[in-house]
Amino acid sequence: MDFIPEFPSDVDKTLESIFNIDPRKSRDLHLGHSVSFIHERPNNSCIPPSNWQHCESRKLRSLDEIPKNYRYIFEFAYFNKVQSQCLDEVFFSEVNFVLSAPTGSGKTVVFELAIVRELLSLNDLSSEAFMVYVSPLKALCSQKLLEWAKKFARLGIRCAAITGDTLDEDLEKVETSNIILTTPEKWDSVTRRWSYYPSLKKTINLLMLDEVHLLNERPRGATLEALVSRMKALSPNARFIAASATIPNIEDLANWLTTSRRATYKTLDASYRPVHLKQVVLGFPEAPNPYLFDTRLNYKLLDLIDQYSCGRPCLVFCSTRKGTQQAAQEVFNMLTLRRRTLHNSSTPKTYIETEMLKLSDKTLKEYIKAGIAFHNAGVSNRDRSIIENLFIKSYLPVIFSTSTLAIGVNLPAHLVIIKSTQYYERQKFVEYSETQILQMIGRAGRPQFDKTATAIILTTNTTKANYENLLSNAQPIESRLLENLSEHLNTEIVLGLICSLDSALLWLKSTFLYQRIQSSPQAYGLSSNLTSAEIDKQLLEGTCMKAINSLISSGRLMAKYCLCCETLSKLLKIGAECDLKNMIEVFCDCRELLDEISLRTKEKSILNALNNSKTLPLRFKIKGKIKTVSQKINCLLQATLGSVQISDYGLMQDSQRAMNVAQRISRCLHDIIYLQCSDPKTLVTASVLLQTFRAQMWFDSKYLARQLDKIGPSLATTFVSAGLHSLSAIENVDPQRVELLTGRKPPFGKNVLQQLALFPKFILSFEIVQDSKISVQLSLKNFNERLNMSLFPKKAQLL
Repeated sequence: MDFIPEFPSDVDKTLESIFNIDPRKSRDLHLGHSVSFIHERPNNSCIPPSNWQHCESRKLRSLDEIPKNYRYIFEFAYFNKVQSQCLDEVFFSEVNFVLSAPTGSGKTVVFELAIVRELLSLNDLSSEAFMVYVSPLKALCSQKLLEWAKKFARLGIRCAAITGDTLDEDLEKVETSNIILTTPEKWDSVTRRWSYYPSLKKTINLLMLDEVHLLNERPRGATLEALVSRMKALSPNARFIAASATIPNIEDLANWLTTSRRATYKTLDASYRPVHLKQVVLGFPEAPNPYLFDTRLNYKLLDLIDQYSCGRPCLVFCSTRKGTQQAAQEVFNMLTLRRRTLHNSSTPKTYIETEMLKLSDKTLKEYIKAGIAFHNAGVSNRDRSIIENLFIKSYLPVIFSTSTLAIGVNLPAHLVIIKSTQYYERQKFVEYSETQILQMIGRAGRPQFDKTATAIILTTNTTKANYENLLSNAQPIESRLLENLSEHLNTEIVLGLICSLDSALLWLKSTFLYQRIQSSPQAYGLSSNLTSAEIDKQLLEGTCMKAINSLISSGRLMAKYCLCCETLSKLLKIGAECDLKNMIEVFCDCRELLDEISLRTKEKSILNALNNSKTLPLRFKIKGKIKTVSQKINCLLQATLGSVQISDYGLMQDSQRAMNVAQRISRCLHDIIYLQCSDPKTLVTASVLLQTFRAQMWFDSKYLARQLDKIGPSLATTFVSAGLHSLSAIENVDPQRVELLTGRKPPFGKNVLQQLALFPKFILSFEIVQDSKISVQLSLKNFNERLNMSLFPKKAQLL
C-alpha cells in the first residue's frame, strides 16, 4: 500500500501564514480551475519503436506525404535520414516524442513537422493555435524566429520571441501570438504571472523542448524541469516534443514526458549525421594556473590546423575576447617566421584586398593578409560582417572566436578546435557546459561542401576522460531540482498548484527528479533497496518538508519577480535608514545580477575612468578602485542613469543586462515596502528608484529625451545643449528644427513629435472641501489620443 501522508497542523499554519491559502482546499485558487499532476503511467506507456536501435531501412521519405498546402515550409523534395525515421511518430501520430540525434542532423524540421501536425488538427488557426518553443539559447530563438515568422505568415500564424526582461511587451506577445520562442527562464517568468493576468492564460497545443540536455546543467536545469512539470499540470493535453544531441538515458526522459499521451523515443547514432564527424580529445599537462595553460595551447594551434584542416575553413573557439586576439597573434607570428600564409592558390587576392580596405581595425587587416582573423563582441559590427562574409566564401581560412559565435552566427567549418574547456566567470575558472561544448562541436561540417569534418577538444589530462564520455554519450542526464527546490516549490504554491502535502508529493512525482530517483536512487543519496512507498515517504518527510520550512515571508513576490530566497531576504532587511545610495548597493550585490555579469581584467581601466570622471561624474562615486563584480554593476547602472556614453561594446551589453534585472528587483522592493506600510520615507525612496530604473535615467535628469524611441545619450545631450531641457519644450518646436539639431532626415522630426503627443499629460488639481479635508483630482489630458495605443505599453507608461 502506498504511503499516504498526513498534513500536520504546523505545516498548515506555515503555508497559510506565508501564502495566505487554505492547504485543505484542492482547488486552484488563482488560475480558476482544478489541477491534477499526471504521474501514474499506464502499462507500457513509454514504448521504444521496434527499429529504435538498428534501422533495417534508411529509405528517404518524400515531401509528397505532407499535405500540399504545407509543403512550401520544407525547402526540399525528400526528408533526410533522421527526419524520415521520425516522420511516423511526429507527423502521423499524436504521441509525445523524444529524439536524440547528432548536431546538424536536421532536428529543426522535426519541430516544424510537429507544428504542421497541430495546425492540421485545428479549425481556426489564428485563434486556436498556441505553441511554445523553448531553447536555452537566446540566439537560437532569434534565429528560429526569423525562419518561422517568414514560413508561417502565409497561414496567418504569428510568431514572437520572448527573451528579454520587458514584462509588458512580453505579456502582449503571449496574448497576440500563435508561436512563442523563448528561453526556460523567460517562459518560467511569464507563466508565473498567469495568475495575475488570467486573460493571458492560454491552452498550449504543443511544447517543443530544444537542447533538452540542459536538464543536466546547474542552475538552469532546475528551471527547465520545474517549468515542464508546471506545463504538464496547466496544459495536461499539450503535446511534448523534445530533442537533443545527447540523451544517454532517453527512456527516463520519455517516461517523464508521459502524460495523458503515451511517449516514445528514438536514439539515432552518429551515422545519421549528414557529414561524418571525427571527434578528437587531446589532453595536456596542467599548468600552474589556467591562464598559463590557455597561453601554452596557442603554440599547438598552427600544427593542428595544418594537420586536420586540409586547407578548408577552420574555427578556433577561445574562452575570452583577449584569448581570441592572443591566439591570433601567436599564429600570425609563427606564420611570419615560417614566411607563409594560410591562403591557398585559388584565393582571389584582389577581392580580399578590396574587403580589407573596408576594415576599421588595422590589426585585422594584417591578420587577414595571412589568412586569419579574430571575431568577438569587441569587434565592430561592420568588421565582423566582413570577416563572416570572407569566411563563408572560403576566402578566410581561420577565425579565432569566442564561444558565443557558436550560437549567434551560422558559420559552419570543416575543422573546429575548442582551445581549453575552461572560461573565467564570477572570479573563478569553470568548465564549459555540455550545451556550450555541443554547440561549438556542431559548427563542424558543411553539408554542401564536405563529406567529413573534424572537431578537436584541447583540455587537461585530468578532464580528458570527462569529455570523451560526453562525446560517447556515456554520462546520464541527472536532475538538478534539489539544488533550488525551495524557490521552485514556492512558485508552485503561489500559483495554487500545491496547497497541501498531498499535492506537494504529487508535484514531486511529476518531476524528472522523481523519475531519476526511481531509476537510480543511489545517485540522490537514497538506498537502492527502498520500495516506491518508502521513497515517497523520504521525499515528503525529508526533502519536501525541509524546503517548505526554509521558505520566507513574501513568497508571492519572490515567485512573481523570479527572485531567489537570498535576494528576497536582502530586500526584506532594507529599513528606514536606507537611502537611494544604499538601495543601489544592495541591488548590485543580488545573485540575479552577479550571475549575469562578470568582471574582465581589461574593463577595469574603463570602469575606473567612468568612476573618476570630472565631466560627467557618477551621482554616488565608488570608493577606491573597481575590483569586484558588484562595483562594476554599480558603476554601469549609474553611468546609464546619468546618460554617460559607454564606448566599449561589451560594457554596453552588460549595462543593459544589468538595467533589465535591476528593474525587476526595484519593482519587487517597491511592492515589499508598500505592503509593509511601515515607513513613508522609505516608500518614497523606493518609488523614486523604481521610476529611475524604469525610465533608465535619474529622476531629476536633464536628458529626458532619452525616453523617446531612437534617441540615445548623444542626441539627448544635443537637445540639452540647444536649451530644450523638458519634453514640453521639444514638443513646441517644429519637425524641421528637430531634424536640423539631430542631423536626421524626414520624417524623423515628425515621428519624435508624434511620440511626445502620446506621452501622458496629467492635470493635478486641489480643492479644500472642509477645514481638515482636501480633494485631489488627477486627470489625463490626452486620454483620447492614447486610446488607440495597445494595452500593455499604455499600462506601462501610465504606471
